[in-house]
Amino acid sequence: CLGRHSRGSRKRKGVLFSHPASGRIMEEAQARAMRRRASTFSEVFARANIDPCMKSQRPTTIIGMIGFEHPLERKHIETIASKLIQQFPRFRSRLVRVASGVYFEELPVKDIDLSYHVCEEENDTEKWGQEEMDRFLSRIYNEDKDVTRPMWRFHILNQKSSTRHYLVPDIDHCIGDGTSLLSVLGAILDQPLATQSGAQVQRTSTPTELSLAAAGPCCVRACAFIEGIVLAALNPHLPKDPVHSLKRPGKSLSAVKQSAVTDGVDLSMVRSIKAKFAGATVNDILTAVLGMCLRRVYEEANDDKALTHRGVCAALPVNVRRPGDDAAALGNRIGSRVVRLGMKHATRVDAVWRVMQQTTFFRLSPLMRIEEALAGVVVKIMPSIVLKELIREMNFKATLVMSNVSGPPDRASISDNEITDIMFYGIGPVPLYVGFLTYNGKVKCGIVADSKLPNPSRIARHWQHEMKALWSEVNEMPGPLPPPQSTLGDWAYCVALLSLPAVLVFLLLLWIGPLLTGKW
Repeated sequence: CLGRHSRGSRKRKGVLFSHPASGRIMEEAQARAMRRRASTFSEVFARANIDPCMKSQRPTTIIGMIGFEHPLERKHIETIASKLIQQFPRFRSRLVRVASGVYFEELPVKDIDLSYHVCEEENDTEKWGQEEMDRFLSRIYNEDKDVTRPMWRFHILNQKSSTRHYLVPDIDHCIGDGTSLLSVLGAILDQPLATQSGAQVQRTSTPTELSLAAAGPCCVRACAFIEGIVLAALNPHLPKDPVHSLKRPGKSLSAVKQSAVTDGVDLSMVRSIKAKFAGATVNDILTAVLGMCLRRVYEEANDDKALTHRGVCAALPVNVRRPGDDAAALGNRIGSRVVRLGMKHATRVDAVWRVMQQTTFFRLSPLMRIEEALAGVVVKIMPSIVLKELIREMNFKATLVMSNVSGPPDRASISDNEITDIMFYGIGPVPLYVGFLTYNGKVKCGIVADSKLPNPSRIARHWQHEMKALWSEVNEMPGPLPPPQSTLGDWAYCVALLSLPAVLVFLLLLWIGPLLTGKW
């Protein structure tokens, strides 16, 4: 289209003339060279910002609350922001959607306006309580970010009436998940997060893992792989939780959010409880204690629909990165598993064992990686309007969404200003969100609920009591706790898992036998 002398120029009488379109073509080529393809789940989160068919539901954003003892200075926060822009490409990239998908397109550093990304809030309120904090979080969540700029902002909140001052990072979920954003937190601290060193404590095996190990690792992995495919295909069709006091009918959400933060419990207490259960993780203990708190709320409300052996479901995003993957590259490498929190356990110890039985199966099965691969295909071929309804349906299946992040193990500071407290919230189109965070040897729980639900403080007030009650219960028994006597669920799973290949071979022979004998 540019004539015989294409490539952006043409000669006339020995003079080189630029073609009018050459500059635009070169700019587009340079922009394409600076683009990086978004992963599957990053694309899903990004399309809520830039896809007109999906903008009817609010995007998911990660809002942190980093508390300081002394007021924050804007120049220090701008210095921190400049460091992040230089270190992380996604902090200097905007979202671009083309026919092939969503990309992060890097911008020149000089074009990033820090006066937009660093916002100093005006705070004239004499008394700053939970109600003012909820209004502040709701306003940040409902603000539309400029999609022509990188999808993050830092808010400075200096409270005049107290000694608490906050840096509030507002980062869209398309930039990264909780695991990768830990590298962002480590980058802004005066002392980087300490890496784990020394002898690593090996996690012991659960009773279910020991039972399956006798069948041989190859057989178990093959069966688990087949089971993962089946469960990944059936997951969208699983029944959703019934309507109860913490789950309202319908799929509409309010623009107003309400939040609560639990009192901190010692991480050493949680680890001492974990040591009593063979093969348990800290996350297993936290999940079980959360189920105990929910049970107390349902008992106070006389909610018979939730107080059943089946209980309620909690969706738990899980990191699916392999050992050696660079989490500092940012991005969303997550899978979702559903843990059922039963409400009819006889003791608190039984509640922990029930959670462990479920999480053990997920450790054996490649379900989450298979779901990630299937999602990569579905997101590319599914129309936006259908994808939006599918995401909305999945968001309202479970009663709540959980996540767990490990913060600095000791006291930390930013610009020589000591951090007194850290909490984060994943606010999105879900009715109830619960996030666990560990900082300075304490474990806290941040809860965000839709305004149509009861106040989350009703859940938060039981956190410390239930953790201490579980600690007292497990310490009444010396040594490691024995698994529950009734292992019917474990044995049923083992038999089903190990017999699945035999069933598949039998069905294959039924199909291929007549074909080989000519009696098709």
